[in-house]
Amino acid sequence: MTSVPLPAPVSHRAGLAGLVCRIRRDHVAVLVCDITLMKAFGVGLALAVLIDATVIRGALLPATMRPLGRATWWAPARLRRVPGSATAAP
Repeated sequence: MTSVPLPAPVSHRAGLAGLVCRIRRDHVAVLVCDITLMKAFGVGLALAVLIDATVIRGALLPATMRPLGRATWWAPARLRRVPGSATAAP
């Protein structure tokens, strides 16, 4: 039996989904723990993730990227020459 490799975006999403599931499992484990300090840590961590996902990535990041324009995507010249890197010029 030969295995067929998945396209990069599909395999990347599957890896990311698995990572999210593991993080969720760990958060639930911390929240249902009997130790009060661990519960407080779990609530604080959940709030930090929620604030990061909504306020930072949803509002502040786009609001900062708009005035910066192309400077947002600045990279050192040495890095711009690397073929296939995320910062390579099209």
